[in-house]
Amino acid sequence: MGSNHSPQPAVIRMFVDYADTVLWLDGPIDYADTALSVELVAALRAWERDFYASLNGDHEFRTAGLALVHSAEGQRLAQRVAREVGHGFVIDRQGENRPASIRLLRSDHPATNPEAARCFTALCAAAQKQVDELTAMAQKGGLYFSAPRTGEEFPSRAQRKKFGRN
Repeated sequence: MGSNHSPQPAVIRMFVDYADTVLWLDGPIDYADTALSVELVAALRAWERDFYASLNGDHEFRTAGLALVHSAEGQRLAQRVAREVGHGFVIDRQGENRPASIRLLRSDHPATNPEAARCFTALCAAAQKQVDELTAMAQKGGLYFSAPRTGEEFPSRAQRKKFGRN
């Protein structure tokens, strides 16, 4: 029997965090890799610049009004991103703690920018492939941590060899 269940939409996180982009998957997304419209990318960059210009020395908004303006513009931009990439994606506006703001946005329609939707689909597939590869390595015991200052590895090489792992 067939299923009417459609796949879960991929999540694009949207927040400002010193990465020269406000769009994130498993890490920051370079705008050049997105095919988003030039106008939308310019608006996203301006929103990020305005955020930093609105902060005081304690990294807080200088006024409540500036915080509201930032939040409202972020909401509009998230809607624009959602429209361009279409119903296959959810835009998660992280860092918004205001009750009036909607955190998750998803278009009810196909992408208005099909090339952007294809780019994000490819970016999501690449991120998922990396997760799958790391998961497989971890299950085989091929992953370890190293301390940057000392170079000590956890588990150590000796422990990995003892268990027949590289």
